[in-house]
Amino acid sequence: MCREISEKEWISQVTEHPSGLRFVPKQTEAIIKAALSVNPHVLCLVKEQTEDVCVYAVERDAYALAYVREQTERVVKKALEANAEAKYYVDQKFQYLIA
Repeated sequence: MCREISEKEWISQVTEHPSGLRFVPKQTEAIIKAALSVNPHVLCLVKEQTEDVCVYAVERDAYALAYVREQTERVVKKALEANAEAKYYVDQKFQYLIA
């Protein structure tokens, strides 16, 4: 019989291997942020992206905006503040935010 892996163990795993996030059955915000802190591009592996998680990712690497499924004005603004070159990943409906 297999034992369940604790949140603390998952955090340790995704901190070393962020792409392992895809194997986490219950992605908590703590586990997600641990993976994103190492590699913001694993945002594409997050099952349920919240606005806060997306902001967390784009603040670390604005190009993670490319992996945001539902862009919001807040997320786009944070990405553009971090790096204006993220403008290439801004959805059409938020083009007005590009200076």
